Amino acid sequence: MTNQQQLWLKACLCLAGFVLLGWVDYALGEIGIGPIYLFLVAYVGWQFNTLAAAGLAAVVATLCRLWAYYLSGPKYSSHWILYENAATWLIVFFAAAYALMSYRRTLETHRRRLESLRRMLPVCHGCGSMRGPDGRWRSFEQLSSSPFPQVLECPDCADQPEVTRD
Repeated sequence: MTNQQQLWLKACLCLAGFVLLGWVDYALGEIGIGPIYLFLVAYVGWQFNTLAAAGLAAVVATLCRLWAYYLSGPKYSSHWILYENAATWLIVFFAAAYALMSYRRTLETHRRRLESLRRMLPVCHGCGSMRGPDGRWRSFEQLSSSPFPQVLECPDCADQPEVTRD
């Protein structure tokens, strides 16, 4: 199965999940299950990791909830209260999906940084020694024994004449 087919399958399953939640919300009547929609909206935001998918999931969840409340929910004195509640849920759903998307992007950024640091500073997993730029392996205890690390010049800088600074 290709990546595109997997995305379509996930999208169809998420849509079916929203329809099922809407039906359960309708069947329960006045008992609202709004927070359960958050799990599915958060899942869409996490899996698809795009603002368009998160916004679409928030809109679909809001429409399912609005449909369920309109048909079987509490009767309000005015219809605008129902739409105001729907707008509030739309904001909550979108904020939750956006927050999880931001969190996932932050995690991916930290993973990339950590991987680049691992490439810059090779560490032996057996003994914990670290290989320096000169190719020599030093134990971690040697590096961490002094409160201030010893600053040395690389061979290229050591060969250059000293420049006076003002």
